[in-house]
Amino acid sequence: MLAATQVFILSLSFNITIPYIEFILISIISVVVANMIPVSIGGLGVREGVFVVFLASYGVAYEIAFVLSLAGFLVKTLIPGLIGLLSSLASGDKYSLQGEL
Repeated sequence: MLAATQVFILSLSFNITIPYIEFILISIISVVVANMIPVSIGGLGVREGVFVVFLASYGVAYEIAFVLSLAGFLVKTLIPGLIGLLSSLASGDKYSLQGEL
């Protein structure tokens, strides 16, 4: 729900006027469908396609819906992952892959 709210906030920057609850449902359905159909890595392409189809019924241009879906992916997945990677590398705890004999 929180991740879908982040995408809704992004949609406001594109002047998309879809009610909050309906937008949240569209966002959640697109992620569920992308996870149920394993034809791509991380659901890329499938999620965007579902998002474009649903938002087209509200009069949103295909290009904007596609970019919004990709931006949502960046906000929800890639940026937190990079932050976690950087904090892991900077923590100073070094784990050895070699076991003690």
